[in-house]
Amino acid sequence: MADNVEILNKESEKNRVFFRFVGQGEKFPKEDIEDGVVSWLLWRIWKNRNEFVFQGRDYDVIATVVKAREDEREWRSREEVKKDGGQTAPKEEPVRRWRPPPPTWIKCNTDGAWNKESRDGGVGWIARDHQGNLVWAGARKLSNMRSALEVEVEACRWAVQTLSGFGYTRVIIETDSLMLKRLITKEEAMWPTLQPLLQEISLLMAENRGFEMVFAPRSGNKVADRIAKETSTFASFVPKLYSVLVWLSSLVESEKSLYEL
Repeated sequence: MADNVEILNKESEKNRVFFRFVGQGEKFPKEDIEDGVVSWLLWRIWKNRNEFVFQGRDYDVIATVVKAREDEREWRSREEVKKDGGQTAPKEEPVRRWRPPPPTWIKCNTDGAWNKESRDGGVGWIARDHQGNLVWAGARKLSNMRSALEVEVEACRWAVQTLSGFGYTRVIIETDSLMLKRLITKEEAMWPTLQPLLQEISLLMAENRGFEMVFAPRSGNKVADRIAKETSTFASFVPKLYSVLVWLSSLVESEKSLYEL
């Protein structure tokens, strides 16, 4: 009985924190607290409560908001299919091949992979020159990650930190996370839980004015995506830097040859 009371007290406190979060609209991205998603937030809180009580799983506020929006989008997509009898084909992500940077620049693609159950993450990045040749690449496994976006931010932070430390001055950081790009370019308000990491990235990029960030679909980010996914399965958490990427050389050469066609 005492255990049940403690669980419910914890859940009540979490809900109070959540509603304080929703009430502070000026501190969070508008798209995450719009009126249309309130019912989905309440539904997600109820599901979180059940998972916490019966499975011991706990979710923070950011993860709850993101999941609520995913629930809403999934429901809307199903309703649209029902309306037209399932005749509408699902929208496909635009296909875009990787393209090298201009001469004297390097392009660094970053990506992250996240396991929701274990909360382990893998980050990967690869920097290439204007001929598509590997300059540097990084792979690192992370633990206790709270969201996929946090892993994406960590991948970007490590890449910018490493390349600026190596003295590179003209770097295009390319990510397939549109939210990350918007946060760094200040198109979206900073999320408080990610603020220290985002501020570090912004400061490093401000100090190195030749650094810029762009968005590309995942089809143009295949090598970084592969590194991140492979890294998330590593047993070791020791960061790894590569000047030769033997285990992905075929994929790197494939993207290079596709550009040259």
